[in-house]
Amino acid sequence: MITGLLNRLRRGRSDGRKPSSYPMSGAGQKAWLASRWPWIEVDVEGTHPEAFVHCLPALEKLARCWPEPFAALKSIRATPESVGWPANHVRAWYDGKGGMHLRRAKWGRATDGERCEYLLSHEFGHHMEAWLLDNMEMRDVVAWFIRANFELGKEISDYAAISPSEAWAEGFEEQHNRPQAHWHEYTRRQATLLSPWKA
Repeated sequence: MITGLLNRLRRGRSDGRKPSSYPMSGAGQKAWLASRWPWIEVDVEGTHPEAFVHCLPALEKLARCWPEPFAALKSIRATPESVGWPANHVRAWYDGKGGMHLRRAKWGRATDGERCEYLLSHEFGHHMEAWLLDNMEMRDVVAWFIRANFELGKEISDYAAISPSEAWAEGFEEQHNRPQAHWHEYTRRQATLLSPWKA
């Protein structure tokens, strides 16, 4: 019974196995991304293809669930250590301008793609926040939600307690990757707020 539940939870997510329906070469992955989302600038040179391949189903899931905000995504880049990394342990970050970054040094081995769906959905949560705050009709509502619910957001994780923005991204990640029965109250409220944009 437990095994069946775990298998249902894993469906559609990376679980350490290589997704066989996706290209395994760096050039093939870049071409695959360009064929689906030609407006997104992709530069993942320096990542291990067997690590980055786990990002492809995660990106597909984000595009399918959130088509309008996904259309505003501008770039996915693997950046070297010298380019503005916020902390040594961080594997991915969002630049606030439509760009998702992977820390090149943290994606160099085949096993570095594990849990990619969690990392990308967290960073996409930051993108979603920025996209909504750029929306004149939603700006005040979203800004109020982020401030007013920060205490609830801290319950999601230690990382969520860092700032209201991290609580937002952790809530989005939880909404995207955990069964609804296990969501924190913050995530439930966030899901209600975001429901008009979810496909």
